[in-house]
Amino acid sequence: MKLTELPPFRYTPNWPQHPGAFNVGVRTIPYDINDLGHAVGASLGHYTGEPGEPYVRAMLWVDGEPVAPLLTDNASEAMRINNRDEVLIAEMAPGSASGASRFHLLRRATGETIDLATLIQGLTYTYDLDDHGRLLALRQIGEEFLFEVLIHDVDSGAQVVLPPFRPGWTIRWIDQYGWLGIAGSDGQARYCKPIGLDNAGRVCAVIELSENRFGVVWRPAGGPEWLKTAIPTCVGARFSRSGLVLPSIATSDFNANG
Repeated sequence: MKLTELPPFRYTPNWPQHPGAFNVGVRTIPYDINDLGHAVGASLGHYTGEPGEPYVRAMLWVDGEPVAPLLTDNASEAMRINNRDEVLIAEMAPGSASGASRFHLLRRATGETIDLATLIQGLTYTYDLDDHGRLLALRQIGEEFLFEVLIHDVDSGAQVVLPPFRPGWTIRWIDQYGWLGIAGSDGQARYCKPIGLDNAGRVCAVIELSENRFGVVWRPAGGPEWLKTAIPTCVGARFSRSGLVLPSIATSDFNANG
């Protein structure tokens, strides 16, 4: 096994930026890696505070060498990379420290970058990208504060809208980290977050069971409803493209707010 360092992005003359702007990355945050060994994440560094100078840049590492996959003056992060070498990128609103406003798909095989809002009307957030080029996403529908989770096939344009996490539940808001605010039929507010889409079309999510108690649910490909699991989690979890769940388990002295 070869271990390769993922160095921060370094300034090159090809990068468009303002005089005196950020020019040296100081640390990296990797988010995903594919079977080719290509990794994605973000490079963070100091900046002068001038408008248009991103503190966070989406980053792709190929053989350990950093590449900026999205040339933009806005902050950005590369969230996912699949085995087709397609990269899912979140771009932040100008002047915003957090909260993505645009999402892109970079196809490295062709060099094409797609603004995903042109494919999904009302696109609000993207969560995952599988090896078939399908996206797990959230879009706003109808009235001002109503959303739905869907799977979108970038190649064919086919979409599958997922059922509510529970009968009578509706998605009413989303925070900058992708957590969803759910209004239940019992009048109780809950939190939920889709965490992944595997290559078989199964979807996994984390839902709030009761105050400070979270669990994992999943929806079979084509299934009419979400199924409970016996997997507890401390709000965080990962879902692999082969259907494995990696939960974050709370200990006796650490709860969901810890």
